Amino acid sequence: MIKKILDTISFLTIIPAGKNRTITEQSAEYFPVVGFLMGIILVLFNFLFDLAGIPLPAKSGLLIIILIILNGGLHIDGFIDTMDGLSGSTEKKRILEIMKDSRIGAKGALAICCLLLLKYSLMVSIKSAVLPSLLLAGLTMSYWSIIFSARYSGQYPRETGFGKIFINKITKKQFIISCVITVLVSYALLGFYGLGILLLVAGATHLATRYINKLIGGMTGDTFGALIEIMQVVILFFGVFIKKL
Repeated sequence: MIKKILDTISFLTIIPAGKNRTITEQSAEYFPVVGFLMGIILVLFNFLFDLAGIPLPAKSGLLIIILIILNGGLHIDGFIDTMDGLSGSTEKKRILEIMKDSRIGAKGALAICCLLLLKYSLMVSIKSAVLPSLLLAGLTMSYWSIIFSARYSGQYPRETGFGKIFINKITKKQFIISCVITVLVSYALLGFYGLGILLLVAGATHLATRYINKLIGGMTGDTFGALIEIMQVVILFFGVFIKKL
């Protein structure tokens, strides 16, 4: 188990925790664990920034940058490719071609600007006492959304790629384990607010997965990255309404 967690950390972050930077479908249930560990790192930085007296606007920007650095920009890249693809065509083959193109299009650049602006504006609107718990629970939930999506996605639309490892290969046991971990973390940190936000994340993930399935026949590594980024915005948005824990 420890080896799988370490390999998953190495794959999803820049931290060289495991010997391999590759994973298999057997690592699926540990995605929420990695999200939680990334949350711990952000909470530590949040604590240090508070000690240093850094104001909330500057602190929020720094935390967003640290998260991007921590995951190596992996999900941001997937988000940009997905936005370029979905805005560039309505034909499955052409969408996949655009998503595979390493160049950033105008729509992708605009989308990432909007995403980061949304994250920043929402983070500065969250109560300081709520932010640490929301970071921990939120990252756990956003990484769980991949497991939920992969469990109920259609066929993988490419011949090879990251997404093919998980789609239609996540067992019922793995799914239940990931759900239990995410529910426990969400409730322990945010109480019933956490459970409510988790249900909203599940609903949003379901809708996003159905939409992608309709367009290209299934989720890909890029769309999984986009899903994580979008779910983080959803979580931050509803976190704004939490006044105290």
